[in-house]
This record gives sequence, C-alpha cells and structure tokens, in this order.
Amino acid sequence: MAKLMNFRSKQNLPLFKMLDEVITSYGYEKGVIESSRICTATWTMPLSDTVNAKMIISLQPALPPDTWSIEPVIVIESVFARRLEVLLNMDDCGPKNPFIDYSKLLATAIMTLNPVNYYWQDRPEFVHGVLYASQETLSEIRQLFIEIYDEYAAPVLKICSTPSAFADFMLNSPRLYRKKRTTVDLPRYQLFHHPLTTSMLLIEADQAQQALSILEEWDKAEGSSPVFLSDLYGRMLSCKVKKLIQYLNSKHTSL
Repeated sequence: MAKLMNFRSKQNLPLFKMLDEVITSYGYEKGVIESSRICTATWTMPLSDTVNAKMIISLQPALPPDTWSIEPVIVIESVFARRLEVLLNMDDCGPKNPFIDYSKLLATAIMTLNPVNYYWQDRPEFVHGVLYASQETLSEIRQLFIEIYDEYAAPVLKICSTPSAFADFMLNSPRLYRKKRTTVDLPRYQLFHHPLTTSMLLIEADQAQQALSILEEWDKAEGSSPVFLSDLYGRMLSCKVKKLIQYLNSKHTSL
C-alpha cells in the first residue's frame, strides 16, 4: 500500500494530492510544503486587492499504519494594515522576533479560522477536533472537508473580502460567536491585536472617524490598565494604538 505522505522525501502522495485538488478548486494557489517543516503545507488566495487568506494544514502521523491527522487553520492577512505599520514605525513598539525578516513582511495577520474545530464544537457526536485520514478513507474525508469548508470557512471569507464588512465582523464576532464544548467562555474566532487591526480596516474603508473613536475608547479603558500594561504584549499594543491615534488626529477626518 502506498504511503499517504512520505515526509523524508517530501513527495506529494495521495493525501496531499487530494487536499491540493480540493483547496485549489476554491481559488487558492497550489499548495506548498514548507522546506523547514515538511509536515506543513500552505495555500494562499486573494480575497481582495489588500486582503489574503492563507490556509495552513499540519499533517501529523496519528495511528499506524498510515493514518494522519489533518488540522487546517486559515489566517486572514491585510496588506493595508502592514503598510500602516511600516508608515508609523510600529515595529519599534516591542521586541522583534529574530527569526522574522520584517522588511519582507507584506501583510499583517488579522484573524484566524479553525473550521474543523468549529464543526466539532457544534456537533456533540463528532469525537475529535481534527480530521483523521487513511488510504481507505480518502474519499470520505474529501467530502467531509468540503462540507466543513463550505459551512464554516467560505461564508466568513466572503465577509472578509471587503474592509468595512470585515471590520464589522471583528467588532461583533466576540459577542455573537462563542466557543462551545469548553469549560471557559471564549470567543470562537481569534482576532489579532484588536482594536488596532479592526481600526486599520475601518480606515481602509474610509471610516476614519469611527476608527478613531474605537481606539480612543480602548486607550482610556483597557489600554490604560496597569494590569494590561504590565507585560510586553500590553505595552506593545498600547504603543501601536497611540501611534495610530496620533496619526488619525493629525489627519483629522480627511483620510
């Protein structure tokens, strides 16, 4: 029996081929297996001129022989947000990751989706929060992957294709969408650096005044909390928010 994925030779065998065919049918570019992490493959698709979706799937050996776990994560990135970060020197607001070349970053991560986990949250009968595939179940997993993507990824990605709708989703999703099957009440979607990134989307959508109001409200509340400012992340986000507030005030409402 042919192996589903030969990590040692980095050869694309049935599992990766099946995923690549399904994912590219939605408009993503062909998948790339990362040279440094041969258990990870990435697909990229533009949602608009400035927003991209990047699907990252980790393929891990689960059960012998040749059973693999599939855990897709979709990262939504903004080119406009990255341009603002560079314009306002926001990379100077905190310590830099020595493994990242910031000069080559073209987009900033805004939000992540974990569609299989959402499927698991909504269906008590679904045992695992990841998919498991073997040579015998490729056809079944293909159909399930399509079902999950169509229900839990495609509708959100359609919303994220315009800056104003994307910003509205980020503003409302913590209230409207909560995790299930967890002991702690948490938002379903992971938002990066809210309200900073949300405000950047509003600026792109020509809603600079709303962006400024959101930033100033946050800066006076959570952004001024000694507890929030006690760690590196809090100080970094506060620094970036203040830079954007200053920028918007200097531009008034003419953006």
